Amino acid sequence: MKKPLTKTIKTFYGIGDLFSTLGVNVEIYLFTFFLTNIAQFKLTTVAMIGSITSLSTVFLSLFYGVLFLGQRL
Repeated sequence: MKKPLTKTIKTFYGIGDLFSTLGVNVEIYLFTFFLTNIAQFKLTTVAMIGSITSLSTVFLSLFYGVLFLGQRL
């Protein structure tokens, strides 16, 4: 039987997740700012670029997870 996670471990995982999400949100904000204000793309083009990059991140994350799990086995 596995031991449940302690409150300390859960807290540190939560803090790590918080700052990881914060970093991603800042990156997305700055990328969108760059595409709309500096590169002067239309909003529809920016939305399409954002959607494509987000979807590719989803699929690549699954791929990375499989690679990481394969190395641990």
